[in-house]
Amino acid sequence: MSFDLPVMLEQLCYTGMLETIRIHKTGYPARMKSNQFIERYRCLLTRWERRNLARSQNPTGPDFCRIMLDRHAQGDQFQLSNSKVFMREAVEQQIERKRFDQMRNAAIKIQRAVRTHQLRKDFLIQRRSAVVIQAWVRRYQARKRFNTIRRGVVLAQAQFRATRQR
Repeated sequence: MSFDLPVMLEQLCYTGMLETIRIHKTGYPARMKSNQFIERYRCLLTRWERRNLARSQNPTGPDFCRIMLDRHAQGDQFQLSNSKVFMREAVEQQIERKRFDQMRNAAIKIQRAVRTHQLRKDFLIQRRSAVVIQAWVRRYQARKRFNTIRRGVVLAQAQFRATRQR
């Protein structure tokens, strides 16, 4: 239960803890690998920006990250390295809120499309059913009219024949 200071310092250096503490002291507590940052916040890029980055000869992680962060924060609010993105807490919260809003809007659009599809399908079924019912009713009315007229014609013919016989 005793601490050997040189050994402890060496272990902290090897684990990267001293570097982490230095980064936290500079005020960038939120850190993320570039590829994780891109995957998480790619939805914040506009279609035009995504297209331009896809067309560029050598789009790298820091390029994607810089475009996204330039829009949402000033230059002193974040730092980029080759493989990591360091952000201040306020910037991370702001970007995360925009991502949440984007995801919520996308979910609403998907729900709207699914509900529209389902309601349209139900409407078409009801419309076909209404047409079938209307056809049956019209057929019934036409048949009833036809039978009434036929009975009247038969009755008229019978009376005409009876009159002619007399």
